[in-house]
Amino acid sequence: MEHNKFTEGQMIAISILSTPDRNGLTLAEIAEKSGVPYWTLARWRKNEIFMKEVLKLNPLYYEKSLSNVQLEVIDLLSEPKYKRLTQKEIAEKMNISDSTIGYWLKNDLFNSELKKRTDEKMISNPINEKFLMYNLKLFNC
Repeated sequence: MEHNKFTEGQMIAISILSTPDRNGLTLAEIAEKSGVPYWTLARWRKNEIFMKEVLKLNPLYYEKSLSNVQLEVIDLLSEPKYKRLTQKEIAEKMNISDSTIGYWLKNDLFNSELKKRTDEKMISNPINEKFLMYNLKLFNC
């Protein structure tokens, strides 16, 4: 990836990543909007030239309470299509230890972000919404 020779997908990703809170999008959603698999976006984010472009547009990118790796793990843990992955498999894919994720899961900020993103996905998923509505009727709520 040479400087200023970004693909259209990379430019879309850079544009979204450089906005405050990524416009509320998960990394999986950014990858989808960029037209690439999640793991391609993860690889781009490890590329120095790519990240310099993100930082050029948003110098405060790294000033977050949660690290980028933590946000990526939250994205994976909250993404329905990755629910089959174990905590250990996610740790291996992210090149971190399984115990690190366990430690993060004890962190209030990490948990609140995970819960927020999981709740958003449950509500936005029509299957989960039908399941929720069924249970509400079942229990007369």
